[in-house]
Amino acid sequence: GRATLDVASWRRRWRERDCARSLRESDGYYCEREEEWTARVEIVRARALRQCGKSRECCSRNAEKTELPHWYMNCFEPEWSCVDERVGAIGDGGKWLCDVAKVRREAREANRTCLVYSLGSNGDFSFEIELLQRMPECEVFTFDPTVKISGYKLPANLTFKPWGIGAADSENASAVFGARAVAKSKIYTLQTLMQKLGHAHREIDIMKIDVEGAEYAMFDTLYASGLFPFPSCR
Repeated sequence: GRATLDVASWRRRWRERDCARSLRESDGYYCEREEEWTARVEIVRARALRQCGKSRECCSRNAEKTELPHWYMNCFEPEWSCVDERVGAIGDGGKWLCDVAKVRREAREANRTCLVYSLGSNGDFSFEIELLQRMPECEVFTFDPTVKISGYKLPANLTFKPWGIGAADSENASAVFGARAVAKSKIYTLQTLMQKLGHAHREIDIMKIDVEGAEYAMFDTLYASGLFPFPSCR
């Protein structure tokens, strides 16, 4: 049958690691070692002081009347943080990743090969190529039903599939993408996609998504199925 990893079992498994405090203080959402969790908490505290301690105008009850020309852009700061690294070319192809070194270390400690899914490429593979340079032991898969791969020279350890992600399986991607779909392209749910690649019992360490909104239907199906093939959320 289909392998699933529900949130409850995921939390139980991670409690066996050295992350009891972070699990407790994040209601079971984050699993971080003591020193990592402490560093992140201090960053959040410092940002809170900057936002509502020094920048009083940002915290005004009447923020819409502030003299700041772009309140959201000037005042908003993320409520959580990670060690961000840009992977890939500047522009649409590259993406920001959290804790790249940690992803690699956790896979090694678990004695498994890390797995990367890149959904959507538009013919720009700089993200996958640089990621493989940093983490050559990972298995990297790129999916895009609108790219004719014959025109590209890819690394031998990068696997490309003309598949799109969706809420239901379809053997004809043109029903969704029209004339942009290449020959023999398909649409699959994440569950089906993982099964076809022999990854039904695997976890996805990094999943990059750039599919112009198609991910929303995918996540609806994912939540409904109870499948949660991610060792952690970043």
